[in-house]
Amino acid sequence: MSLGTICDDTLVLYIVATYTEVQRVISDYFPAEFGIFFDGWTFKSEHYLAVFAAFGHDGKQETVLLAMAPLLDKEHDADAHIAFLKTILKPVKRHVECVRFLVGDNCSVTGSIATKLRIPLVGCASHRLNLAMNQYLETYAYIL
Repeated sequence: MSLGTICDDTLVLYIVATYTEVQRVISDYFPAEFGIFFDGWTFKSEHYLAVFAAFGHDGKQETVLLAMAPLLDKEHDADAHIAFLKTILKPVKRHVECVRFLVGDNCSVTGSIATKLRIPLVGCASHRLNLAMNQYLETYAYIL
């Protein structure tokens, strides 16, 4: 069975309605306190950031993707990341003061974000392992 054709305006109307309903459901489901996991990467000079919220619900760990988008601010410092975080928390009616911990890589920006928000940083163990291995392997660079 195929669906009939619809005009662009109707499609946009349904996309917006779906987006609005998903926001409402997530807002109702979202606790007052939660943790943030994020990771940033650069692709062709564009900096992107993926942000997840982590919290307990019904006795289980829940993780919700809040955003995966380019960081539009030309600066990629802690203040730009915090501004981005504030923006993506608005649709779920939460504020950065609700964040209880931050999980991310061990770069200076992540540490600065945690310091500015006055929350603990849980650094990435695999990132620390990678840094340690790179340092260790430097002594063997001539044979690698």
